[in-house]
Amino acid sequence: GILVALADGHRGFEASEVVLEHLLAHPGPQWVEPGGVTPESWSRHALAAICDANQEILRERLDTEMGKSRTTLALALVLPESNSLLYACIGDSHLFQVGPGGVVEPAKVGSSVGMDCFLGHGEETLESLVDKCQIGTESLADTTAVVLASDGLSEYQIGVEDPGAAVSQSIEIARKAAPGLRPLEASKRIVEAALAAHRKNASGDNMCAAVVWLEE
Repeated sequence: GILVALADGHRGFEASEVVLEHLLAHPGPQWVEPGGVTPESWSRHALAAICDANQEILRERLDTEMGKSRTTLALALVLPESNSLLYACIGDSHLFQVGPGGVVEPAKVGSSVGMDCFLGHGEETLESLVDKCQIGTESLADTTAVVLASDGLSEYQIGVEDPGAAVSQSIEIARKAAPGLRPLEASKRIVEAALAAHRKNASGDNMCAAVVWLEE
């Protein structure tokens, strides 16, 4: 399997680093192994990992002067053998699935995400996180790419007017690149589209994108 995750820090970068280090060190290696996780067990695995990551931020905060940083999290686990896309999101970062039929956003970013929908905001339990996370599975059939992007792409009066269209256009341009460079080219194009909008709107936000390219 292929695991990709994006954590967009707020009030500092520390919480995002803690979350990504936690995912890479603990559940990540298990998830990408054959049989490590299935669509049927995904919700339980993802929710537990997100809860543990939140606790890791709070523990780190006790030992250092990391301040009150918090973070969003968008993660996707691509399992070609079972033809499955497993995803989990909390906060306002995006996850897009791109195919011949267009761009869909399985975990739709809400228009009014509260501060309590960030990891590191405070104590959480499995029960309290259920309504704050968007966790699900999709088929990989006919999927060209899976795209993660921070809210710098879509922030009101800062980012692009149509995030899905920006992602679609970036993927189409990336198809012209050499096969091994297509995910990199798509990521660069998405970031560049966001930065162009930032300049146009005379405002800005940090921007990050990650692409898993599946089309041969």
